[in-house]
Amino acid sequence: MNKKMRLFLRKFIVLCLSYLIIGFVAVPPLLHLTISQLAPSYLSVPLKIGAIRFNPITLKLTIDTMDAGGIIGFSQLSVDLAWDSFLEQKLHIQSIEVQRLYGAAVLEKNGKTNLETILYRQSDKPKDMPTQNKKSRPLLIQIDSVILKYGKGYSKGPTGESNTKTPISLNHWLESRNNTQYLSSNFNL
Repeated sequence: MNKKMRLFLRKFIVLCLSYLIIGFVAVPPLLHLTISQLAPSYLSVPLKIGAIRFNPITLKLTIDTMDAGGIIGFSQLSVDLAWDSFLEQKLHIQSIEVQRLYGAAVLEKNGKTNLETILYRQSDKPKDMPTQNKKSRPLLIQIDSVILKYGKGYSKGPTGESNTKTPISLNHWLESRNNTQYLSSNFNL
């Protein structure tokens, strides 16, 4: 092998190893830190996040246990990104799988649900919340499939009556969305 070929191979191997180290080692804690720092600016309830894993070879992101103030959460979220996201300047998600999604919808006496209070409204947002640049282009997102596995939830009225027995199927709602294929939904509310 000549010197140019060896130099090229060394650079290629260093580049590949750097990509893998950054993907496996650096991306998960950076995502965890970013989510933890941005959540209080957008959420009115505390957010707890478990482990975050990222596989740079398959572009699979996995988040274990997320809880937003006991109101909504999941035991695991897996997101499979597509490689064409880099070429087409859009976020192409091949699949999103949510395991053990749970939610608690409570109707309060003022007629609002607790789900409405999770996100800050525009008028209620904290002063230090980042503002969006008016000239920025919106991010295009394509999601091919969403899979919900083993969800549970309950609802309560303003007088405290609970509705945990009546299942609500999400199949009809999921199938009615255009340009997106939903593989399964095993979610009862």
